[in-house]
Amino acid sequence: MKKILAILGIMIVVLGIVGLPYRYYHSLTPSMTADDIQMMGGIKPYDEDHLLVELEVNRLHDEPAHHFIYPIAKGLGNISFIHEDGLYAPNSVGTDYVAEEILINQMDRERSIDSIGFAIPDQQGKYKLKFTMQIIGDSSRMKDLALYYIHMEKKLGKDLSWVKKITLQR
Repeated sequence: MKKILAILGIMIVVLGIVGLPYRYYHSLTPSMTADDIQMMGGIKPYDEDHLLVELEVNRLHDEPAHHFIYPIAKGLGNISFIHEDGLYAPNSVGTDYVAEEILINQMDRERSIDSIGFAIPDQQGKYKLKFTMQIIGDSSRMKDLALYYIHMEKKLGKDLSWVKKITLQR
């Protein structure tokens, strides 16, 4: 009887040791959600060959994950930021392989569209941006510009990334 109780006690301890981390891992959530990001923007002609994108990003929380914005539309390319007082302009424009993979996987987007994006700061605040995008080819076949906000986060090896989309009309 004592052996049975000892084995039962050991099994309960082992189940607790294994079960609690398992439950914790599967209850992990991102440190922020798509509702913690507010994006508003507009698009208008800038000159013959470019469109102007005005964007305001309101981050409601600080948090240390990586954040990128990818503006994507067929017929547009070459982002160039306007540097004025009160406007945020990232240090570089390009692509991040991991962010691009998240975008492709979560949005079922084709790889044929060139993805050029930029990073957004981790700190809470309002960030106003103005940038131009070059019209490539026939502007009548250009589709509406979609902005994808990519939140990249991993905790204990679990991918907690997400993508938020807004569409800007011409």
